[in-house]
Amino acid sequence: MGSTLIEVKIRALICDSPARALVKAVTICASKTHFQLLPVAETMLKHFVDNYGKFYGQEYITSNVHNLIHVVDEVKRFGTLQSFNAYPFENKLSSIKRMIRKGNQPLQQIANRLIQIHNIEVET
Repeated sequence: MGSTLIEVKIRALICDSPARALVKAVTICASKTHFQLLPVAETMLKHFVDNYGKFYGQEYITSNVHNLIHVVDEVKRFGTLQSFNAYPFENKLSSIKRMIRKGNQPLQQIANRLIQIHNIEVET
């Protein structure tokens, strides 16, 4: 009786839409509180990947979409998503890219911006 109820709830969670399944799976993978639900997250991610082409177009399926199937294995191995994601690196890269004004001599532009930032900090 109990397992049937859980199965029905899982089906309700993953069948409403692939995008919601993705969001819910990421939420589960992002919190130690929800680790007991990792099998559910795995099912949701597989549902998302399996239905991605139907909703967004086969031409948009990339290796990144496929790699979502493996996220739960990585969470089991390394911990929550926050413990091994690349967000801090991507944020820093974004701030560095904003220092570039044009395509010519990007390293010199970055160095100049860093000098300007340092000079402003020293003056204040």
